[in-house]
Amino acid sequence: MDYKVVELEVTDEEKMYALEEGTVSRECNKLRDIKKKVISTIVNAPFTVSCCVIQVICYCLENEHLLDLLCFAPGKRDELWRAVTYAFLHSNLYHLIPNLLFLLLVGILTEHDQGTLRAFIVYTTGIIAGVFGCNLSNRQEKVVGTSAASYSMLLSHVLHLGMNWKTVRYKDYRMIIIFCLCFSDIISFIVCSYFFQNVFVSWSSHFFSSINGLLISAIIFKSNKPCHLLRYFSIAIYTALMTYSFITYVPWVANTTYKYSSYHYFNTQLNSTSGIKKTVHNLSISYNDYRNLRI
Repeated sequence: MDYKVVELEVTDEEKMYALEEGTVSRECNKLRDIKKKVISTIVNAPFTVSCCVIQVICYCLENEHLLDLLCFAPGKRDELWRAVTYAFLHSNLYHLIPNLLFLLLVGILTEHDQGTLRAFIVYTTGIIAGVFGCNLSNRQEKVVGTSAASYSMLLSHVLHLGMNWKTVRYKDYRMIIIFCLCFSDIISFIVCSYFFQNVFVSWSSHFFSSINGLLISAIIFKSNKPCHLLRYFSIAIYTALMTYSFITYVPWVANTTYKYSSYHYFNTQLNSTSGIKKTVHNLSISYNDYRNLRI
């Protein structure tokens, strides 16, 4: 049998319609891929994403009562929850945004490579190390912000790259991200110091938490090459530092427990002629006073 090839004439409008359909389908595929990546990121790094969400919520709800309740303040070190909750408060937007960038970029990568539990340990110990750093340097600092935990996570990721350099994907881009984050944080420090005269940087908190990130990651992180000597050395140094910090912190808690107790306070005010006025003045902590913060 003979077959005839019939050529169909396609109009310009039909060609344009086909091109538009192809473009729309490609855009839909791109959006679908982005959606899958976002969902995959949330699933693979639930702890980091949850921390960022909590910090944004706390910043939106931040007021005098919340600062009074959660800020790590002098004279209230006996309220031990402040050693953790201070990390979820921020002094201003320039303080919040760099910390969120630190967590979203470095925290997600660390949690994806090392697991949620290890990321949780690095983050939590970084918060506590920041408190110990403030306690060792200056016991009169009021501290807010998750900068300590962010620096702990940042330095732990640097060590993670060193321990797994041959197997880590996109290591060059990760180093660029780390450099950009450090540069942006320096800029944010300058901006805060220039525009917010009552906000200061707690360098001891940043330094101590950075050391914490290096040591704790050397102890608990997975490595593709044997690092037994590094782990044993890190365990010894980390145990010594944390033990000394804890010992110096506990007597301070014991002293402030009595010094700022109601019994001791009203006993000292009993013989004062204006005891009621002094009581009201000393017990009230103004919102402006809490704005004079270390970040």
